Amino acid sequence: MAHMYWVILASLFVSAVPLKSTKGREFVTGFLSLSPQCTLKLDIASNTNGDVELYVPYLGINTTYSFNRTFSTTFNTSLQLYGTRIGRNGVYIKSSVDISVYASTYMYQPRGNAEDTHVCLPVQSLGREYYIASYIPYQVFGDPSLFMVISAFANTKVNISFPNGTSISKTLNWLDVYQEASPSNDLTGTIVQSSKPVSVVSGTSCAYVFKSSECDMLGEQMIPTNSFQTHFIIPPILSNQFMVRIFSSQSNNKVCVKDSSFEHCSIMDANQWLESVPNNSSLVVSSQKPISVIQYNGNPAYMTIIPGIRQFMNSYTFVVPDDTMIKTHYISVTILSSASLTLRLDEKSPGDQLVDTAYVNTPFNNYTILTFGIKAGYHVMTSTETHVVFGLIVFGMWTLGAYGFPAGINLDIDECASNPCLYGSTCSNGVNSYTCTCRGGLSGRNCEIDVNECASSPCLHGGTCSDGVNVYTCTCSAGFSGRNCESNINECASSPCIHGGTCSDGVNAYTCSCSAGFIGSNCGTDINECASSPCLHGGTCSDGVNSYTCTCSFGFSGRNCGIISDSNEQLVCYSCEGMSHLELCDSVKRCGNGEVCVVERTHITYRSGCANSSICSTYYPSSSHCAECCNNDYCNGRGCGDEGLVSRHERGPLCYDCNHVRTIHECTAIRPCNKHQSCSVEEYEWLDHTHFKLGCVDLPCSAIGDGFLGSLPRCKSCCDQDFCNTNCTLHQTVAIIG
Repeated sequence: MAHMYWVILASLFVSAVPLKSTKGREFVTGFLSLSPQCTLKLDIASNTNGDVELYVPYLGINTTYSFNRTFSTTFNTSLQLYGTRIGRNGVYIKSSVDISVYASTYMYQPRGNAEDTHVCLPVQSLGREYYIASYIPYQVFGDPSLFMVISAFANTKVNISFPNGTSISKTLNWLDVYQEASPSNDLTGTIVQSSKPVSVVSGTSCAYVFKSSECDMLGEQMIPTNSFQTHFIIPPILSNQFMVRIFSSQSNNKVCVKDSSFEHCSIMDANQWLESVPNNSSLVVSSQKPISVIQYNGNPAYMTIIPGIRQFMNSYTFVVPDDTMIKTHYISVTILSSASLTLRLDEKSPGDQLVDTAYVNTPFNNYTILTFGIKAGYHVMTSTETHVVFGLIVFGMWTLGAYGFPAGINLDIDECASNPCLYGSTCSNGVNSYTCTCRGGLSGRNCEIDVNECASSPCLHGGTCSDGVNVYTCTCSAGFSGRNCESNINECASSPCIHGGTCSDGVNAYTCSCSAGFIGSNCGTDINECASSPCLHGGTCSDGVNSYTCTCSFGFSGRNCGIISDSNEQLVCYSCEGMSHLELCDSVKRCGNGEVCVVERTHITYRSGCANSSICSTYYPSSSHCAECCNNDYCNGRGCGDEGLVSRHERGPLCYDCNHVRTIHECTAIRPCNKHQSCSVEEYEWLDHTHFKLGCVDLPCSAIGDGFLGSLPRCKSCCDQDFCNTNCTLHQTVAIIG
């Protein structure tokens, strides 16, 4: 196979019901609809004699039969449901001994034979969640893609989710059958979920698998999602081409498919399935998480579940369908190459019936696939070695028809059920085996051997190790703690460094890196910042934590009282109350003589405005109150730890924003403009005076003539710097049109 492609097609969910095998004593099953002219046949196989009860309420059958290892019967074709509907058309089988049950539907028709056989699951192996595998229906004759749900218990709630996103719910009683039939759509991808275990059979009445020359029936018993496996060997079907559909039960699942010349890996999500291109050689399918694999033969067509390697069995008792239309029958055996000579078919070596041998790719190249010819009827195949397990697929082909099914599936044999792994170790189930993953300090097949935990010298930093039973104890050196003495005791845990000092831990020691303004081994001494007499012109210095405050003499200002104040100068300052951030201030005011701009912070609230410089102090980072002063217009837009507005190149300009003021200086409202705007001032005539409008306008700034008739300004100016719209300079004589 030179290339392989995958298409993600549908969704799937997973449940967790324990499963067993295809052998049992109690079954519910049914027959997919095909035609009133078809034959419905039931075959039973066992290792011993017994009695079997058949109960088919729709046909009025309630009979017990005695059998010698095998039993066959047919049913009236009226047992079939046609279309999408519910009927009490289920078949109940109860045996006194373990049996395998096979259901066959076959018919000869002018356009070709139609046949398929499926192995039935016993009630104890049924589940509550299934994924439907079908195929594209042959629309010319209206043969539908279909599946049926057979209820094994009364009052069973069934929810069915279709690939197109729709869903339906049904309530089924014991032996009720719900059949869904679609003459136009492939129902693959449908999810069946139920409140109690149900049996699910799916297929297609007549399908051309990848454009085969003959249309044939497809039918198979679906296995519950919790019986999915991770490793599969797909046998070739003589020289015929086939394809596989792979269904993932979990998300992020890496699935790899390999043949003799190509390997392709794909990540599957939960509730998805993939389809391969046609192939005619053996395949190996492996996954990180559980999957299911269904094989489709091309010409003539059939579909069959492929058991995982862990689902192989040591012995099979089965029936090859006795259909006069199918002339050649085969069994395909997947077995360890070293054990192939241990096979026995009906107590004899099958070597003279061998028709084909195929080899398997790595990592399962120790397996061989043997295909034998076989006659219709009852058979037993075993290995003479009880520990040898193998997979067995039964199939038959003729010019116009084919069938295929697994002779049996070991759905779940839990070798870990007896808890063989001791001392809380983890058991991994295998095929007729188990593996123990031992806890630390244990070894042996069952983790029964206690090892010397001190042999690896687990105690660090000079600690002393004492061995115990599956445990060790470390006596640590001074300054260390922890199970392995791996932790240096943190001498900084008691926070010895005060006044915000940073503690660095050592071994039985610590070092303090003091915050600015403090010294000492524990940062307990405050440095006097006033010692250098920083306040000029007679100013008084007040020491703080890593700071100082100057109270300036009259006529001086500034951090160090170095600025000679102009008592006649009136500053323009931001003036707002109760702000969370200074950038939110939207008004200004003109200060009185001798006042400066101020920013104050109390806890988390800011105010700005004008104040006498005597209230101002240096900002203390650790204080809940702060006041900072400045001597320039608009200078109190930042301070006390708030950086204020972003830089001018990152925003639009701050502009005065008033609609009607007689003088520009009466405007105290401001607002930030957008980046694509500029500041604007317009002067309008009003009675015997003028008034002004100030604010933001979009760029480019329009000329005076662009205003509304009857309300043109006598002057208009635009600018793009902060607070620049305080002067109207562009005048023009305007005629007012009345």
